[in-house]
Amino acid sequence: MLEAPNVGLVLAADSRFHATVTVCHAEEGEAKEEEEAEELTASDLASVKVDVHSPQFATVLRYWLMYSPNDDDSFGSIGGNTGSIPPVQIVPRKGNSRENPKGNPFVEKTLYLTFTYIRMVMGPSMFHQRLVSLITNSTQSALAIKLRADNDFYSQIHALQERQLECTPQNVASLPQFLPCPVEIDPDATGYNRQRVIIRKTGMGSSATLVTSLVGCLLRFFDLIALPLRIQSHGQEERQQQDTQNVQDGLRIAHNLSQICHCYAQGKIGSGFDVSSAVYGSHIYSRFSPSILQHVLSDENPHRAGLLDVVRDSSTCNDSTPIWDCTVTPLRLPKGLELLMADVCGGSESPSMARKIVSWKERAIKESEHRDEIRVWNSLVQVNKQIQQSLQSLCEYEDLLDNHELVWRNLSCKTSAQWIVIAASVTVDNDAGHIEEKVTSTNVKKVARALVELRSRFFEARTLLKRMGELSGVPVEPDTQTYLANATMEIPGVIAAGVPGAGGEDALFVLYIKGDKVGCKLSSDEVRDRIGELWRQWGDENGNEQEDSAERRGIGLVCPLAVHSAGFGGTNGLCETDLAWQ
Repeated sequence: MLEAPNVGLVLAADSRFHATVTVCHAEEGEAKEEEEAEELTASDLASVKVDVHSPQFATVLRYWLMYSPNDDDSFGSIGGNTGSIPPVQIVPRKGNSRENPKGNPFVEKTLYLTFTYIRMVMGPSMFHQRLVSLITNSTQSALAIKLRADNDFYSQIHALQERQLECTPQNVASLPQFLPCPVEIDPDATGYNRQRVIIRKTGMGSSATLVTSLVGCLLRFFDLIALPLRIQSHGQEERQQQDTQNVQDGLRIAHNLSQICHCYAQGKIGSGFDVSSAVYGSHIYSRFSPSILQHVLSDENPHRAGLLDVVRDSSTCNDSTPIWDCTVTPLRLPKGLELLMADVCGGSESPSMARKIVSWKERAIKESEHRDEIRVWNSLVQVNKQIQQSLQSLCEYEDLLDNHELVWRNLSCKTSAQWIVIAASVTVDNDAGHIEEKVTSTNVKKVARALVELRSRFFEARTLLKRMGELSGVPVEPDTQTYLANATMEIPGVIAAGVPGAGGEDALFVLYIKGDKVGCKLSSDEVRDRIGELWRQWGDENGNEQEDSAERRGIGLVCPLAVHSAGFGGTNGLCETDLAWQ
């Protein structure tokens, strides 16, 4: 869908990955590691220990950062093996009994490309001097990085069950921050291998967000970019004024390098919308031309293929056309609307679904008898544009209203059928308590009409996506998800519900009107709680027998996430925070 000139609407959530970097005592290794240190010292490359802590996965990934300290950028030798060795390498350390034997390509390849870029910008000599000043004794100290993710990236159903809590929005929001993933014990294994971490993602782009956070953290640590600054003071967020141009340049550099790292790690050039969302928040996005990265990623060692020029973009070097042709246009939800997502225990999304849909589209274009199928694709492109227009109209209406909060409150307790009546009516029958608050008929009618249009367009998009899935043989919206989404859309205040991303059975999104606050409990509201109550009952096999009870049982538990919507730019995307190491 995101090939130019098509655009995608990216509604970002406020959940984040957090990367923190410092210098600390290295994790203790076995005797082999000391022998390895002597071997590396004798090579042509300098070496620094890098420990990547992932407490939620009970893992410490331990590496050598090996690099040439020479200004001539000559290739080095390792252990007597000479040849075409890049001047920067990330090599797993020996004697690491706690690390994941398979490693993590998103961490390793991001470290490799990011340190390669940093060395290019700083110059080999200054890069070496900076590391020497940080690491006073490379056999005892390490550059330490801690990766932590907000709870919404991974299923928290186990954590709720462990605490004997029901799957409600308020209970999910009450969970402690950065909860570890559950661990299984293998009775047939020994040592650390007996423990197996159960990782169940919720489809929120964790790999892209991890990469973006790690890239931004390292670039900021080496003072190569500026980022928006968000600090917490007495529980309240404070944003400091900064040089806007420096911040914009910093985000652009972090975006470009993160896109390269993510494509390099996953072994293909993707659409890039998930990285763009992690950097900028909510926006309207059209993807970059794949040819931008093909020459960088086609080489075994990307540092040889113009990494520096591609990350910096040609526009910073001369007056020629910029290399990157992706577009990012600000987008926000009206202040009265909110986002909610669900973790659905009904199956898992296949990573090949998007590729299958693209293959189906390409085949349909070549074969004239598939013209009706291409109409489905083209219709979806047009509907996406209409959704964008409807959201913009709602924002414009809201900006013109002095009493927009009252208008939203009035509509949040009504069903879509009632919105249709209000939009077509001559007068609006306000609740008795709202008459004196001067909610005018004209204002309510305008917003109700726009809501009806937005809801209709979202539903049309869902219908087209489901049809596309049927034609391509990909379960974009399985029947179980259709039942759940349709039931959710019947709740008063709900505008749209559907399957996010490439589809599948493990997630659901909801766009709704925020209702009245529910006491002071974790900024929940009436509509959000009504949705949560439906989901809580959905997988209950002991409930009342209904015609769709089989489908309800088939989908399993439905657990709300604690996400809310994020706006565009500033601290809505990649930013610097005061989160401490501990």
